[in-house]
Amino acid sequence: MHLALNAEHFGDALEDPSFLAMLAALVNSGYWFFED
Repeated sequence: MHLALNAEHFGDALEDPSFLAMLAALVNSGYWFFED
């Protein structure tokens, strides 16, 4: 499973510590990539 997110999906979520923790976990697990 991969998540494909772009800037439109972020917004205030980037200021949410729980979101950042989830994001870090996804990155560290390899379940993350960016689409331009």
